[in-house]
Amino acid sequence: MATNILAITPVIGPALQKVVIGGNDYGHQTLTRFFAVHAGVIPATIVALIVAHIYLFRRHGITPKEPRRRPDAAFWPDQVLRDAVACLAVLLTVLFFIGRNHGAELGAPADPSQQFEARPEWYFLFLFQLLKYFPGGTEIWGAIALPALLMLALAAMPWIGRSKAGHRGNLAFLCALLGAVALLTFLAIDEDRRNPEYRAAVEVADRDAARAVVLAQAPDGIPLTGAVTLLHNDPLTQGPRLFAKNCASCHRYDGNDGLGGQPKGAPTASDLKGFASRAWLTGLHDPKQVAETRYFGGSKLKSGEMAGFVHDDVAGFSAAEKDQLQKALLALSAEAGLKAQSEADRHDAALIDEGRKLLGGNTVRCSDCHQFHFEDHSLVGPDLTGYGSRDWLIAFLNNPASDRFYGKANDRMPAFGADKRLTAQEIGLIVDWLRGEWYSSPR
Repeated sequence: MATNILAITPVIGPALQKVVIGGNDYGHQTLTRFFAVHAGVIPATIVALIVAHIYLFRRHGITPKEPRRRPDAAFWPDQVLRDAVACLAVLLTVLFFIGRNHGAELGAPADPSQQFEARPEWYFLFLFQLLKYFPGGTEIWGAIALPALLMLALAAMPWIGRSKAGHRGNLAFLCALLGAVALLTFLAIDEDRRNPEYRAAVEVADRDAARAVVLAQAPDGIPLTGAVTLLHNDPLTQGPRLFAKNCASCHRYDGNDGLGGQPKGAPTASDLKGFASRAWLTGLHDPKQVAETRYFGGSKLKSGEMAGFVHDDVAGFSAAEKDQLQKALLALSAEAGLKAQSEADRHDAALIDEGRKLLGGNTVRCSDCHQFHFEDHSLVGPDLTGYGSRDWLIAFLNNPASDRFYGKANDRMPAFGADKRLTAQEIGLIVDWLRGEWYSSPR
């Protein structure tokens, strides 16, 4: 941070940093002091310098070279009018950009739990890039020594420029300085443009900013703990992050890690986008898909009983048996109570009732391995009662090796809850995200 640069100032650096921060740690005092500096101290200093400049200008004049091209103009109202027109032009330019961008850019709420390489505004990018060339303990040269030498050179320009050669030297120095600033700015922008991790982080930050606006419009509004709490409790924001961190080493979500990235290595477990939906279950029972990476292709289950049943039995089903299987899958998917297909479940209520009977019977043979609204602990497959529902998924993530699910046949799936790898809230956020349950603004 900028305060770390302040701290490396010889002798007074640590004390200045503490004054600016408002203590030893960043907090509300830091924000208050930065606001006071930018809204009070700096503008007051600029006004004082302008007053001093006008006073010296009025007292000593501008001392132009002789002969003068035209007579001196009066300060009032001629010069004041020119200054006013220039100020008005600047003000209109600022208002134009405010109107075009609907005010200042509103980023996502600051979140200490998320790492993001922030960038300064474009007019400070050259300094940001310059400091990259002074790593380790050499920052003082790029942050203090070199800028101090440049400021001394600028301050000496009136004396250097008294001669013809000195004037040309000043012009050459200014051109070189502006060229260096332009080059460093270009390099900073170009490096970020070619940095995929930075571009992905910017996209995530933009999504968080837009999402925070939506959540702030919810009936409960913004809590006392701040807008960042809205994002911390939002499945759409936290679900993919938790998935990428804890699940994407084995699973995928639509072929990626949930955030759009590609983990190293091939997936070793099923793709969970649309889990328990009608389309997902239909693919699972398709002999051409069950052994693909979207389902069991990357795990030892590709040679298990479920994959064998699909390959050996379902592949040979008659048209009538396939129709019965489809009804059973409608019923199984309805157990999840997915928000995205609630209307379809209501429309197919009669078919779902028929499918439930098929699931509990011997026609489609699901009950050979799975419990479904009955108890038979000798069966080896996961209990399908409430399959894909919020409670079912939370229990599964807590301990997939329990007798209710895979038991001893569990294939490397961690017990995220039982082993305290994730909190109950984090498991709930992943589950709600997978199920597509998050706040949406009413249209």
